[in-house]
Amino acid sequence: MEQIVLTSVQEHILNLLIKGLKRTEIARGLNIKVSTLNSYIRDMNWSNECTLIELVWRYSQVGTNYKIVKP
Repeated sequence: MEQIVLTSVQEHILNLLIKGLKRTEIARGLNIKVSTLNSYIRDMNWSNECTLIELVWRYSQVGTNYKIVKP
């Protein structure tokens, strides 16, 4: 079983992106700037060595092919 490396905040952001919220809405809800949100997304991609689309696909496979690991 392969791993996805996500902090709790990153996992929450990923869930909001999957729900279809815009980045400005997510940033406003988390009380952060959009540039900070983009940094979180970049860090998720970098730590998992994949694009955002591939990360969403991997996240959809949690429980079958992937498991979440906290850094």
